[in-house]
Amino acid sequence: MNVWINIGIWTAILIIAVVFEMMTPQLVSIWFAAGAVIALVLSAFGLPVWVQVLVFAVSSLTLLLIIKPIINKKAKQDSEGITVAAESLVGEEAVVTKDILADGVGEIKERYEHYSAVSLDNEPIMQGEKVVIVELRGNKVVVKKK
Repeated sequence: MNVWINIGIWTAILIIAVVFEMMTPQLVSIWFAAGAVIALVLSAFGLPVWVQVLVFAVSSLTLLLIIKPIINKKAKQDSEGITVAAESLVGEEAVVTKDILADGVGEIKERYEHYSAVSLDNEPIMQGEKVVIVELRGNKVVVKKK
């Protein structure tokens, strides 16, 4: 097969893997993109197609089986730290920076950070009022008037 055709095929596989990776929130196809880069280099040197395919498969699977668990473990550790930090907000005092209307989402400022906030009892809380953070609900904090 022509070297340029092989380069085109591996480039297409690389682009497809990268685009697919950008569309997903988890590491899914980045391993195949890395394998395609390796196969692309081998293709440029004119190695046989069977070698390119073998190296692509072995390198992609090796990265998937060895590196993905390490990254997942690190991500889990990082997210646990975030959860603990977020939970430390409960009981803290904050100031409303955007009105929190009944059944609506407003914004508070606790120290130097801004957070989306909802009212505990659906009571409107106006900008400038002081509140206490009662709980976390998804990516929002639940507050009540101080």
